[in-house]
Amino acid sequence: MFSQREREARHQAILGMMRKEDLKALILIGDTNVGPSICGDLRYYNDFFVIFYRQITLIFLEYDPVLFAFSETSRQAAIKRSSVKDCRYTEDLIGETAKLLKQRGILKGRIGLSLEMIPYAWFNFLNKSSLK
Repeated sequence: MFSQREREARHQAILGMMRKEDLKALILIGDTNVGPSICGDLRYYNDFFVIFYRQITLIFLEYDPVLFAFSETSRQAAIKRSSVKDCRYTEDLIGETAKLLKQRGILKGRIGLSLEMIPYAWFNFLNKSSLK
C-alpha cells in the first residue's frame, strides 16, 4: 500500500494532467488480467488490485473520485484497501458511469480513458449516450 503522501501526490499529478489536457473527467478501467497496461492506470491511482471481473474509477476536477465495483465483495475490499473512499457496487458498470457523469453535469467536453482497456460495447454505449 502507498503512503497517504504518495496517494495524494498521484492524485495531484493526475489532476494536473487533466487540467493540462482540458479533461472534465478521467475514466480508469481495470480487470483481473495481468500485463503492462491491463491494470496499470487503475492500480496506479487506486493502489488496489481488481479481485473480480472489472472496476471503473472516475476522477473529476471538482468532485471526489468514485469507484464502481462489479461485486459486493470487491466493493468491500476496495473500501478497506483502495485510495478511493466512495466505492459503489453495481452490475452495470458503464451505465452507472454514464449516469454519474450526467449527474455531475459532464454532458460535453473531453473525457479521458484508455482505448486499450475499454470494451467496444462500452465505448459504443458512451458514444451513443448524450455525453457527446
